Amino acid sequence: MNHLHPFRVRITLPASATSGEIDLDLEVGFSMHTFTRGRCATDAVATIYTNARECRTFDDLRYTLSHRLPEVIKDLPSRKCYHARNDNYLSVADITLQEAPCDYRRFFVLRRWSGKHAGSERPCVRLIVQSAYATPKSRKGREKLIRFQVLLHRTLGLTKGSKKAKAPHECGAPYTGIS
Repeated sequence: MNHLHPFRVRITLPASATSGEIDLDLEVGFSMHTFTRGRCATDAVATIYTNARECRTFDDLRYTLSHRLPEVIKDLPSRKCYHARNDNYLSVADITLQEAPCDYRRFFVLRRWSGKHAGSERPCVRLIVQSAYATPKSRKGREKLIRFQVLLHRTLGLTKGSKKAKAPHECGAPYTGIS
């Protein structure tokens, strides 16, 4: 699962009405929901994947699709994003599975982090891909469009629509595990 190892990418946000151009580090991690599914009573023991919080089943299709995630995440600044539930966001790509058009839905969360221990004074935002899976084509969940750059500005507390900016978490050690 080397393709799901955490990584860091530098992003430049263009100047806005409230701030100048900003270089930031985006630290990316992936949860195990990107390659597993909920368990069924008939699942083989060999397919069970467990961490400290939950027990799920390895899913071949999700795993295959997860190989696309690192490049998709690097391309988020040019993709449409949508508000999802529980402070999550959604990005959707059109794909074809068995000659049928589908959506590949990626749910993610953003958190502000301190970049001090990362060898950089740039602001740091952690993006965790919480889940990713294919669904039949649908407009569901695409009602509240938001640009990724706006999400980053809000996460950093730089816009009027920002939640009250909290002190950043430490960002020194890269995200080390698949949760």
